[in-house]
Amino acid sequence: MFPRIPWFVSAPSLSQTIRPVIRSLPENTPATLKQLHAQLSHSPHLDLSALSVSQPLAPLPGPPLPLRLPRGRRKRGGTYAGESMHDIPGGIWSWVLMAQVKEGTESKGAIQSVVRVVRKTVRDSNKSNCWVD
Repeated sequence: MFPRIPWFVSAPSLSQTIRPVIRSLPENTPATLKQLHAQLSHSPHLDLSALSVSQPLAPLPGPPLPLRLPRGRRKRGGTYAGESMHDIPGGIWSWVLMAQVKEGTESKGAIQSVVRVVRKTVRDSNKSNCWVD
């Protein structure tokens, strides 16, 4: 009747047997993320309605810092905020995969299980995508 699930996942209720609609991937999604999304979409630990792949959005700019000159003998305390990774074109990541474990399974090994699936999929995809100089 029900598919076999690990011992640390509670038995599915009637509302959990209906699989939610999985969001479609953008057309230009890298192959590694497509493989990872396919693996994670079969996980009994994840809330599939929250599984999504997208390009990251730039954060909204905050209010400007008040202009204040450095003070003291060492000239500290000015308002130069420095540079951030959001100022660099391309940012830190070029793609983001968001996933959420089902409520109540986080203390039963669900997160560790999902991390193992992610590591294995990324490791295997990197082996197949490597090239020789």
